[in-house]
Amino acid sequence: MTKDRTFEDIRVGEEHAFEADVSEESMRLFRDMSGDENPLHTDDGYARSTRFGRRVVYGQLLNAFFSRLIGHHVPGRRALYLSQNTRFDAPCFVGDRVKVSGKVVEKNDRAKLVVIETSVHRLPGMELLASGQATAMVM
Repeated sequence: MTKDRTFEDIRVGEEHAFEADVSEESMRLFRDMSGDENPLHTDDGYARSTRFGRRVVYGQLLNAFFSRLIGHHVPGRRALYLSQNTRFDAPCFVGDRVKVSGKVVEKNDRAKLVVIETSVHRLPGMELLASGQATAMVM
């Protein structure tokens, strides 16, 4: 359920997380929407011939999980997502279950901005797949 929070409700240090599956369907939907036909993401035969040995999930699909974090958890419904920087630390694969996390690290009272450290980990071992920082305005 989406949280409806005011700027004053949000605290530096608070953490939020959810789990998600990276499915064939999500890969297909992302490919259809983006038009990205890179064979590393779309072709099992080609992907097997790479050092990864299987198809790698679109990095921007992982970033889409950060959009869910911002819009549903912190700040929640009142968010205007302004920026995201992301480093892809390890490949994510089709069929992985991931934990998407965010921690509020800064608030700017004048501009009503929150800065959130973001990460995606592969479950169950918690290998870091992506990390970065998001900025959102609370409307």
